[in-house]
Order: sequence, then C-alpha cells, then structure tokens
Amino acid sequence: MHWPCLVVLALAPPSAADDAAQRIRAGDYAGAAAAFERGYAETGDPALLFGEAQALRRAGDCRAAIAVFERFIATDPPRADVDAASDAIAACRGILGPVVAPPLDPTPPREPPTPPPEPTTPPWSADRAGAVLLGVGAVLAVVGAGLFGASYTRLDARPSSEADFERRRGTVRPMWGSGLGLLAAGGALAVGGAIRWGVVARGRTRARVVVALDSGVTIRF
Repeated sequence: MHWPCLVVLALAPPSAADDAAQRIRAGDYAGAAAAFERGYAETGDPALLFGEAQALRRAGDCRAAIAVFERFIATDPPRADVDAASDAIAACRGILGPVVAPPLDPTPPREPPTPPPEPTTPPWSADRAGAVLLGVGAVLAVVGAGLFGASYTRLDARPSSEADFERRRGTVRPMWGSGLGLLAAGGALAVGGAIRWGVVARGRTRARVVVALDSGVTIRF
C-alpha cells in the first residue's frame, strides 16, 4: 500500500478510513476514492481529499486526480502537504503528456450576396395603351368605312320617285358625314397606337404623343 494512503487512512474518521482501507486492500481504488469523497462531504476534512486524489491516481485516472489535488491545495493545507500535492500533480501531468488544443474549425468562406434580379422590360407589344388605341381605331375605321360605303350605295340605288330620291339624299348626307368622321377618327387612333408602340419599343418612357381628332378631342399618352 502506498504510504500517502496509509497516512490519510490514519488521519481519516474511522468510518471513512475503514471503508477506504478495505477497498484499497481489495484493489478497488476507484471505490476507495468514492469512500474518501463521502467522508469529505460528511466531515470537511481536507486530508480526505488528498486520499481521494491518491486513490484516483492509483486507479489510473490522472486527470481526475489532478482536479482533486487542486481542490486539496485550495483548502490551504500546510506547506509540506502543498508540496506533496504539487509533486503528485506534476507526475500525473507527465503521464498525461502535453495538452494539445483541438484544431479550430476554419471559418467557412462567406458566400457573396446574391445580386438582385435585373428588372425585366416588357415587350413593346404588351403596352396596353397602344393596344387600346389601335383596337378602338380599327373598330371606328371599319364602322366609318361601312357607313361611308353604305351612303354611296344608297345614293346610287334607282329611286322609285323624285320624293324617294330626295328622302334618300336627305339620309345619305348624315351617313356620309358620320362615316367619314368615324373613318378619320379611327385612322387617327390607329396611327396613335402604332406611334405609341414605336415609342415604347425605343425605350422613350417619357415620350408623349398627341393625337388631334377632327372633333377637337385630344388624346395624350
């Protein structure tokens, strides 16, 4: 039996000393260390910490033994006991070898921020203003052309009498005027829609086209 353990057993309270002695004789150093720890919890005697550290050292657990030796030194024992504990710590550290710090994980590279998506410009044919102008202009032009043509057809029809001819001529003139006006307005709107699409296609977002109709209506876009 190692002599420091004998000294501690001699100084320890009977219950802790008996239990630890039996375990040391049986080679159960880990059990002896546990018995010393229980005795220290009951009595607060620092000598039991020294015995626990020695038992852990004999059990091969130098890391735990160093921790308990340091607890023992923290209780401010006599200088000789501090030297004995320091020597035991040095011996344990010699067994454990130098402490190698684990390598630090390299910092992962920061990914560059994702650039915002570039704004997409809709095609010129998707411009609704141009489509509306062109569509409405085409409809008005078709209706105006129909009225204009119908007025000539009605005028060219053979009258049954002079009164019938006068009546037809009275209705043909408004049809002719309305057809011509609608045809002109429809053409102007269609041209305006085509110009609008041309402006959008060239990217002139601030351009304004003014279409003046015969009726005095002005359209700005």
